[in-house]
Amino acid sequence: LHNSNTLPHYAFQHYQFASTMVKDFVLIGQHTSPKTAMKEIDELYAVFKRIYKKWKTDNVIILGDLNAGCSYITTKGWRAMRLRSDPKFHWLIGDEQDTTVREKTHCAYDRIIVHGPEVVSSVVPASAQPFNFKEHFHLTEAEALEVSDHFPVEVDLKANHRYFLRHEL
Repeated sequence: LHNSNTLPHYAFQHYQFASTMVKDFVLIGQHTSPKTAMKEIDELYAVFKRIYKKWKTDNVIILGDLNAGCSYITTKGWRAMRLRSDPKFHWLIGDEQDTTVREKTHCAYDRIIVHGPEVVSSVVPASAQPFNFKEHFHLTEAEALEVSDHFPVEVDLKANHRYFLRHEL
């Protein structure tokens, strides 16, 4: 995913939470280079396999700026991409969504991909979306671009109500 002259484009963290329905999962944050987006996204499949081997969990959330839209991914590339062709991976940010700040651009570069029965069943339906901070904070396009040219993506996980009942004040 990277050569010796660059930093890795992904980071991962193993989480264990009592407060969510999914108790144990791995979060992978990714930022792909536009020129090598197809290759880097496909290589995340191997990262997933290594994570499974290390932590024995298939509950994984991959998210970030994958540059997974518009001209960066070809039709042939989509078909060959293992994270896309394997039906166990669920892409929560759809191709039709816009994660870009610029009004002249409409691309779903930023994505959330989930894998594993516990993670999939823990996602609050229709909660995955780009967070349009430009509209939320009433910014102009120029002001928003001072923050980022992409909107962050977000998803809600279902709470473990038993946990909150036991830990209520």
